[in-house]
Amino acid sequence: MSDDMERMLRNALDAVDHGRRWAMVGLGALFLATLLALFAAMHTGRLTDDDGASRVLFLSLLAIVLLVASCTAILMLHVTRTAKTILRAIELLRKE
Repeated sequence: MSDDMERMLRNALDAVDHGRRWAMVGLGALFLATLLALFAAMHTGRLTDDDGASRVLFLSLLAIVLLVASCTAILMLHVTRTAKTILRAIELLRKE
């Protein structure tokens, strides 16, 4: 491989790595938001009457469903972006 092609491939891989870092930051923020939502649900359940247990269960289920959906979306977007970046770099290498 020539130096120019290696540089282009290295830039593409660096872009993928940068996207992975942002995905990890987003995932950490998502976990923090879920923990805060569950804490709020537990606090709400403690302050309410007998119906509080069902509210806590519902809010906990809602938080878990949102967490799984968000993690799936983050993973799907990251894999798509990674594949596109690498394929674009390979295509550029073939054109030269």
